[in-house]
Amino acid sequence: MKLLRAVAVLHAVAVCAQPVLAGVYLNGDGAAARIHGPVGLTAAALCLVQLVLTWFTSRLSAPFVLTAAVLAGEALMIHSGFGRELALHIPLGLAVVAGSVALAVRTLRTAVPA
Repeated sequence: MKLLRAVAVLHAVAVCAQPVLAGVYLNGDGAAARIHGPVGLTAAALCLVQLVLTWFTSRLSAPFVLTAAVLAGEALMIHSGFGRELALHIPLGLAVVAGSVALAVRTLRTAVPA
């Protein structure tokens, strides 16, 4: 459970860094754009690990389904980001940020079995 909590928090931090990096890029720093892609891929990898860990702790419960939905959203975001489809990429990013933060908070609030 501790590992799941750590991964969920790391995932949320990586996802929350994405709009900051995009904003820095739009402010004129090209290096932020070069970092934005790899951080997004790292966030998706962390979400995949989170999904596996959630499967072992809660099977087909709400946290597993929500984590799977966030991972699907991240996969679509990666596709739309590399395809420069910003009309999909930006609103979907808002949903992924909200979902990943909600999952991290839920994971942190879940009681650890004794």
